[in-house]
Amino acid sequence: MKHIVLPDKKERSLAFYLAMEEFVARSVEDEAFFVWRVAPTVIIGRNQDLEAEVNLDYCRRHGVKVVRRKSGGGCVYSDMGNIMISYVSRRGDVAEIFERYLSSLTSCLRSLGLDAEKSGRNDILVEGRKVSGNAFHQMPDRSVVHGTLLYDTDFEALEEAIRPPVEKLMRHGVASVRQRVENLKTYLDPSGIDSVEQLENYLVDYFCDGEISLGENDVREMEEKISEYEIVIEKYIIGLGEALWDCLPEGRKIGGAPANFAYHAGQFGFKSLAISAVGDDQLGHEIREKFDQRGLEYRLETVSYPTGTVQVTLDEKGIPCYEIKENVAWDNIPYSSALEELAKNCKAVCFGSLAQRNQVSRETINRFLDAMPDTDDTYKIFDINLRQHFYCKETIENSFGKCNVLKINDEELVVVSEMFGCEGLSQEEACRKLLADYGFRMLILTCGTDGSYVFSADGMSFQKTPKVEVADTVGAGDSFTGSFIASILKGKTIPEAHKRAVEVSAYVCTQNGAMPVLPEKMTD
Repeated sequence: MKHIVLPDKKERSLAFYLAMEEFVARSVEDEAFFVWRVAPTVIIGRNQDLEAEVNLDYCRRHGVKVVRRKSGGGCVYSDMGNIMISYVSRRGDVAEIFERYLSSLTSCLRSLGLDAEKSGRNDILVEGRKVSGNAFHQMPDRSVVHGTLLYDTDFEALEEAIRPPVEKLMRHGVASVRQRVENLKTYLDPSGIDSVEQLENYLVDYFCDGEISLGENDVREMEEKISEYEIVIEKYIIGLGEALWDCLPEGRKIGGAPANFAYHAGQFGFKSLAISAVGDDQLGHEIREKFDQRGLEYRLETVSYPTGTVQVTLDEKGIPCYEIKENVAWDNIPYSSALEELAKNCKAVCFGSLAQRNQVSRETINRFLDAMPDTDDTYKIFDINLRQHFYCKETIENSFGKCNVLKINDEELVVVSEMFGCEGLSQEEACRKLLADYGFRMLILTCGTDGSYVFSADGMSFQKTPKVEVADTVGAGDSFTGSFIASILKGKTIPEAHKRAVEVSAYVCTQNGAMPVLPEKMTD
């Protein structure tokens, strides 16, 4: 049996390792074995009822992730004190493979001096207490067995996270989780095994006679399958649209308003996410690396188009000219069940017109908006972002109908006024007409150094633009939108949120790049 080794020691999610099991089953001919540990996560079986088996409120409050495996079996809690085991075998009699695996794991524990025994179909007990639970999943040519081995698991968190309903306990007379399980640390002689890492190494040495190393490309392929297992239980703020590189004379800089929006909203303590698409190319890999460096969570689908770029050149007068490349990855963001699940758990999304220039991404954005909850505390922000010729009245009007917050600048307001019968009106009159005609909750108008306005049915807020020493203005508008919506979601009034948004965007102007870390006083 071969030990499967990853190219690095990064901490990864449980969903990644479930994807790894499938990858190994498809790609490795030998019998394969690997062990892994993850941050607190609940794993439910293929057919289990999520709300009936998982304490979702506890998981949300404590950052416990939830995933669904493709095998059957019960609900499992895992943390860094719990060893997860994956065993991949050639296809054969499932009962025989599973029995062989359980017998081998039981013998391994006995070799450590433990009074281990199999119990029922899936469990291993030591002195009458459960220390291991296991399940299997059949693929066309392989059988995948996975299990847990409790070493130093936090039982208090375990019992809270997967506490069954009281009525189930009463109906079946089931003992509490804590009464039925125990950590191996309680039984093991510390002179032999005194850490979870030592136990991991012992398992590998016991089961394996060699190793197979996976590469970076293998890891990327596995990462693309993670969404098949993840269950969204938290409410997200999402930026949906273009992810690209601005190719400047002095070098490349990462671009794309949606990611900037999500990054800045996330600095206020919210779970935030950037959704886009990249190509299977170096530029796409580097976008992922940049987001990782910034700590920005993302869902970047890999598609058969090149990663987006904007070529920036200077004319003879030194004026920049922009060529936004067409038919690229972010023009082709696919809709999926994973995106639909995110939409159902989205408290605010920001989208623009540029990402809707192509039918595929336009349909994805519209389906995402339609799948979102229609509640008073859900925000759909259309940051119009008119670029070159990549917009039309039909797309803008459709987006007006989908959003409940419009963000627009003074130059864009002139274009929109001509389209929608507001020509001849003052800025305020045009904004109030659009607010009334389309039923926006809020309309945000930014006017550069001349200040900014927020219009609502309750009135108007105006803030002057602070005078600062500008390093660059890239991402300032996106930081305004992200911090404004985050402040509203935190319960701030429109004037309070507006004031904070102006402060944040002014600060971003004093920094290089679109994603600076904000001072703590700005995100309180």
